[in-house]
Amino acid sequence: MALAAAPATAQRDYYFVPLALSYTGLSGVASGYFGGVSDYFTLLNERDGGIGGVPVAWDECETEYEPTKGMECYHRHKKDEAGRPALYFDSLALYFHPLSEGVFPALAAQSRRDRLPVVSVNHGPVESRRGDVFPYQFPLGAGALDFAHAAILHMGARLGGMEELKGRTIVTLHHGSPYGRAANEFLNSLGEHHGFRHEAIEVPHPGNEQGSQWLRIRKLKPAFVYLRGWGLMNPAAIQTAVRTGYQVANLIGAEWSNSEEDVIPAGRAAHGYQAAITHRAGADFPLAREIIEKLYNRGKGDLDDRSRIGSTYWNLGVWAAAMSAEAVRIAQERFGKELTGAMVRWGFENLNLDDEEIEEMGFADVAPAIRITCMNHAAVQRVRFQEWDAQERKWTLVSDWVDSDSDFARRIAGTNAEMYARKHPEFPQRDCDAEKDRDAFDL
Repeated sequence: MALAAAPATAQRDYYFVPLALSYTGLSGVASGYFGGVSDYFTLLNERDGGIGGVPVAWDECETEYEPTKGMECYHRHKKDEAGRPALYFDSLALYFHPLSEGVFPALAAQSRRDRLPVVSVNHGPVESRRGDVFPYQFPLGAGALDFAHAAILHMGARLGGMEELKGRTIVTLHHGSPYGRAANEFLNSLGEHHGFRHEAIEVPHPGNEQGSQWLRIRKLKPAFVYLRGWGLMNPAAIQTAVRTGYQVANLIGAEWSNSEEDVIPAGRAAHGYQAAITHRAGADFPLAREIIEKLYNRGKGDLDDRSRIGSTYWNLGVWAAAMSAEAVRIAQERFGKELTGAMVRWGFENLNLDDEEIEEMGFADVAPAIRITCMNHAAVQRVRFQEWDAQERKWTLVSDWVDSDSDFARRIAGTNAEMYARKHPEFPQRDCDAEKDRDAFDL
């Protein structure tokens, strides 16, 4: 998808949302996730005339998963101008939506100067959830430390209790990137706390060669391997595990190792593989059926392959767009339809959806209730686990919601946020206990 034009009669009669993504080696992630984003916005335009009757327009920008290219996308899109149709001249973005562990934190200072919210889903440094220090960053959902903590809790539950982890070895097989390494020190701390040995083993990008890493894993004989893979690395890890005799049921995938694109290429080897999710896969929920009926049956859907509707990444993209649209709607309720990024920031920080409201949106039993606060811009740290059936080619839930919030993560977030605040005295830290600071929007 290139430029998605929303119908408009005047220059500001639409909302513009830039999407920064990478198809380089990660086409399954990008096309599935942003296919879901695009389909949700298209549905809003077709069904409701946009958000609160204001159409949504969006544009993609390729980052090649490089922070510098992500910054270029940001600067090019925060005010959409050169080379665009006249409709888009002087169009101010309402928020910036990258899909990159590197781009999101790189924008912390610049986005605050520009008063433009930056939204990520299921990734971002743990400290960025602290809205008193990072008012314009919204790492919605669980982050790396939440997924890691949930994985350890899940492993303990499978063994019969957390005490059963004592004396055992757990390996993190991770991508050679900031995303891949994000939970290593945290897992070391959890190991000390629960009495297990944690070993981190890195796989260089793109990750399709893992022979030496799995030979090391064989020697360590871990109870579980936690897979923090990305793209091509994931099916390669599953297949290599089976070839080296490791039980794939004890290979537990992290937040970007949980999709159909990770297991289908691995074939039968992936049967019984488990992975962490913040939502469930499958198209058996009202909103997916509505998108099929109103878009795909009329030739207006974004995905070329309709079988990917309801996939892990597509569902996550739909949910990400829905959360963002609700934040814009909340901002409209306070400020009206002429919105700035600062106003939309306030909308994100007051996003509060309970189970009943999520059901009304068509997401029954897909995603958990969320509540963003001044001190917690992540909204919720709840994770479930799903298991792949290679014969049926579908995921099945194998756990209830796991509350993955932890004192360790909160302490790390606090320490890192305070270090950032000291380094950036030009950005005053808010008092989230004070109503005037909580209610302020133009920070």
